[in-house]
Formats: sequence, structure tokens, C-alpha cells
Amino acid sequence: MRREYSYIEKSHSFITGIKVTTILFIVSIVLLGAMLLINGSVGSSSNKKPNSTSNLVDSKNAVSKKTSSSAKDSDVQCIAPLNFTPRLSCPSRKNKYYFSDMNYLYRCGFGMPNCTCYAFGRAYEITGIEPEFSINDAATWWKYNQKFNCYPYGNKPRLGAIAVWRYDGNNNGHVAVVEKISKTTVTFSASGYPSQMFFVKTVNINDSHMGYPSWEFLGFIYVAG
Repeated sequence: MRREYSYIEKSHSFITGIKVTTILFIVSIVLLGAMLLINGSVGSSSNKKPNSTSNLVDSKNAVSKKTSSSAKDSDVQCIAPLNFTPRLSCPSRKNKYYFSDMNYLYRCGFGMPNCTCYAFGRAYEITGIEPEFSINDAATWWKYNQKFNCYPYGNKPRLGAIAVWRYDGNNNGHVAVVEKISKTTVTFSASGYPSQMFFVKTVNINDSHMGYPSWEFLGFIYVAG
């Protein structure tokens, strides 16, 4: 009886062992399948990520190329700033863009009445970003912008653009800001050293001198586009 019981007991243990092994095998397969499924999802996501990054880089390159080429294109089309409001009256003395150390030219002692101080402040006011202009005479703004490729530029008026003139063949000149454009006219706001704190001037849109017959009109710097 003892031998028979021992045999039965061993058989029962053997069968139990097979069941446990089978269960563990099934569990292992399930876990392996789950791991493969998770890895497949991660792999799928990681495969998509480089494409997204590549597209982002391509988009940035396209924007960079567009900006670079437009900076040399005289017919560049620039988008006017959203909610652009033309300035047709003199800024208040409390306006920080014109009458505070935020304005580099004001800070250096070249405040209004002065065309460069005004144009610097107006560009700052329009964009909300400190402008990148030459700190020297008005006519130098044109070559400075070309040299350092700060902004696109061209010969078509755009809202918020800086218009640049030269009147003696050197660096002396004038800058003003485009405030309004119609089919036939362009309206500028400006300041003039030594006595014109602020003034508005409307000229024929087809005038190659942009309202100053004896001056050389250099073009528009598109700070707002």
C-alpha cells in the first residue's frame, strides 16, 4: 500500500508539474506578445518622429531661403502686421518707444525732433521688438540693413516699412514710416531735425523720389513683414 500510494503521489506531482509548466509557458507567450506589441508601437512612433523633425527642418529651411531671397527681391511681398494702426499724430511724451531709454537714439542724446529717433521708436511700437538699425545718419540705414541682412527690403511700399532717402551722396538723409497706402498715394509719418517734432506727408505712389525731388530715394526696409 505504501508503494502504491507513493507511486500515485509521484504521478500526481508529475501531472501538477506539467500543469504549472504549461501555465508558465502560456504566461510567457502572453507577456512576450505584449512586449512585442508595445515595442511595435514605440517603433512605429519613433519611425514617425524623424519624418516630423525632417519636415520641421525643411519648413525652417524653406522659410530661411524665402527670407534670404526676398531680402534681395525688389518686388518682395510683405505681410502687414496684424491690427496695424496708422500713426497720424505726434506720440505723447509718455510713450516709452520714443521718449525713454528703450529708444537707443533717445538714450544717446539724439531724441526727437529727429527722423532716426522717430523711425526707431515707430518700428519698435509696431513690432514690439527692438529694431536692428544703424546708429549713424539716416542714409546709412539702407547699406547697414543690406550688409547685415536684418530685414527684407525693396522698392514697393508696405505698411510699417521704413522709407530711406539720401540727399548729398554721402550718409546724410532721411527716414520715415509708411502709415497708409492707396492706389495712388503713400502716406508717411516722420520727424525732422531740428524743429519738426512730427509731421505727415502724402506723396504720389509712382513718384521715384517719394516726395523729395532733389533727394535719392533708396527704398523700403520691411521691418513689419
